[in-house]
Amino acid sequence: MRILFLRMPDKCLSLRANQLPMWLPQAILRPVEKLCPARRTVAGGDTDFYNSYHACQSCQDLAARISCLITRATLNEAGKSDEELIDPMQRLELKIPPLALVLLAGGVMWVIAWAVPTFGFVFPARRICAMGAVLIGTAVAGMGIFSFRRARTTVNPMKPDSSSALVVTGIYRLTRNPMYLGFLWILLGWGIFLSNAPAFLVLPGFVLYMNRFQIEPEERALTRLFGRAFVTYATQVRRWI
Repeated sequence: MRILFLRMPDKCLSLRANQLPMWLPQAILRPVEKLCPARRTVAGGDTDFYNSYHACQSCQDLAARISCLITRATLNEAGKSDEELIDPMQRLELKIPPLALVLLAGGVMWVIAWAVPTFGFVFPARRICAMGAVLIGTAVAGMGIFSFRRARTTVNPMKPDSSSALVVTGIYRLTRNPMYLGFLWILLGWGIFLSNAPAFLVLPGFVLYMNRFQIEPEERALTRLFGRAFVTYATQVRRWI
């Protein structure tokens, strides 16, 4: 029989395998088979441990760490800690504030335009179009902030778990991330102003980074907080536009 141990500061609570989803969101479960084989040991000569789970992320309400043990298989206690077992890519989540990332992306675009001026081109009405894109981006981001303020929920993108309300009105009826969409418009305006083809390659990079390291963690947090309400909203409104 598979036994799961919920390790808390002052006690160890055993659970059956089918009880795990009751305690932890499915999103934070990670198959043990994805861990490096050197991180596993087998007891009793049995190697059947591929259906076990190991989650090394904080559980919202229990502030606990979970380790999964099977009667015939355990994780190597002499190896790394739970913190060290976290996926390296996961360590990058919610680390760079989006506004700082916009400034960084803008700086990279300027360096590219300076380094390879031969790829510059003439953009008709460059200044007017650039200013228009920046104004659109500022307006879209501003409407997102206004909706959050009106709902009295946090606008801190680094702490999505502190959200107190699911905002689905106003600009959020058109996009789930108006602030990030606004930042993208601002970078587009900066690219138009620079009028350098390689500099525009930073824009898809910005979107990919935001999707993986900012938006996806936010969506997991909102799913934990608001459950089916957020899932339904996410099926009705696009992530960007």
